[in-house]
Amino acid sequence: MSANMKKELEKAITDLYAMPHVKKETLEEFSKRIEHGAPFTKEEYTSTHFCSFFLPYNALTHSVYVVHHKKANDWIPPGGHLDPGESPLQTVVRECKEELSVTLEKEPIRLINASITDITQPQGFCTKHYDFWYAVATEKLDFSYDKGEFYDAGWYELNYVWRNKTKRANIKSTLQQLSIILPNEFK
Repeated sequence: MSANMKKELEKAITDLYAMPHVKKETLEEFSKRIEHGAPFTKEEYTSTHFCSFFLPYNALTHSVYVVHHKKANDWIPPGGHLDPGESPLQTVVRECKEELSVTLEKEPIRLINASITDITQPQGFCTKHYDFWYAVATEKLDFSYDKGEFYDAGWYELNYVWRNKTKRANIKSTLQQLSIILPNEFK
């Protein structure tokens, strides 16, 4: 299971290296963590592990669906920790079902970025997240979000989110970057 998961993580990193907007230093850190070896997931009790964010994105309105996460106490994209044996893309599909009550079937999904989040006030044993970022092209659906995990959620124009909603510097900078990239991603 770990060998296949390692291959999936390496493939995602290789795909990201081809994108000029992705910080190469970040990908080098991802590669070092992957080379460090398993375990790769929170469920396997390692404090540094992999996650996938996904941005439901509406190209017509240049808006994204974000959630006010209770543990993070911030407006962030939906997503979560990879489960053992799961690829980053499989995490997106699972988390979309769990957090927004939607089964992804034919929606275009693109791997678009990567970031590393240091957890400075862990509410568990997490100390660092290696985050894959995906965009999911969708209509402006009225998602039924997980009220146990989120205070609130909604559609907002992408520039508004990074300027006014989210507080975390790494999420702000990634969303700012994506506000330029996403309009061309789903033409």
